[in-house]
Amino acid sequence: MQSSKSTPTIFERLKKTIENNQNEIKATTVGATARLVLGHPIDTAGSRVKVSHMPFYNFKLPYTYNRTHLNQIIFSDAINKGSYAKICSLYQGIYPATINRGIHMGSMVLQRKIEKTLRDKEELTPKEAGFATALGLGTLTAVVVAKYNQRKVTLQLKTPWVHPYASLPPTIYRNFTWFLTKSIISSPIENLLLKKGLFGSKMQIESNETQKDIADFIASCTGSAFSIPLDRVKTLIQAGKLPRGTMHGLLHIIEKEGYKALFRGSPIELSLQCLGFAIFYATRDLFLRHEEEKHAHAHPTLSR
Repeated sequence: MQSSKSTPTIFERLKKTIENNQNEIKATTVGATARLVLGHPIDTAGSRVKVSHMPFYNFKLPYTYNRTHLNQIIFSDAINKGSYAKICSLYQGIYPATINRGIHMGSMVLQRKIEKTLRDKEELTPKEAGFATALGLGTLTAVVVAKYNQRKVTLQLKTPWVHPYASLPPTIYRNFTWFLTKSIISSPIENLLLKKGLFGSKMQIESNETQKDIADFIASCTGSAFSIPLDRVKTLIQAGKLPRGTMHGLLHIIEKEGYKALFRGSPIELSLQCLGFAIFYATRDLFLRHEEEKHAHAHPTLSR
């Protein structure tokens, strides 16, 4: 005898999940958009510094020289133009960056859910679940965004088109390093914040969402710091200024420019992470608070 209630399909489950989390999805979209609009100029500046073969800042030379030199790298061909043209030059490649950022934000949401599922259903340890998730998501994300990432760098640097999969190996290694570092560090930091009662009891927060956000922020910045050498190799290959091959690229940079050159652009990269997360969470929380106040005004009896 067949059951009268059929099992819902994956699309029905997805539709129900979206309907139940509309405000959260809208808030995340608003936060990601604000992060993209305000953070893309920093990303463009970081890409241009990474492909430069000159030091980011030379302390032996006067400040005025370093400022002029840095402006020439960041603003590229708009260095002799007006302020408006300089600002517009930093927004080159924003369309492919939008798709890239959307996929990246989605992968961050998936990471925590997949890890939890692997721990609960597959009975894996947190480290095993983190490794499996980092390997799977790191590879999948690298393959999916390869074309858009290459297009973004080509527009930012105005370099000839390079095949999107030329930089795939360092991109996979970079994503794997980032996801794995974030997975390993995030949970201990969150547990430490909960144990110490930080950002919870004093602010009278009913859930531990704030601790999760702060843990994700610290873990993401740490993951970015560890993956900066691989990110520079990836950017140089995308710009056509480095032969293919991850290890060959790392050794080539060390031989020609020294070990410190592996971390060229790290101040801008870490600044982008810090500023980006601050913009994202602040915008998202403001939007959620606005939606709650609007709902309370529309249904005063329910808010009592």
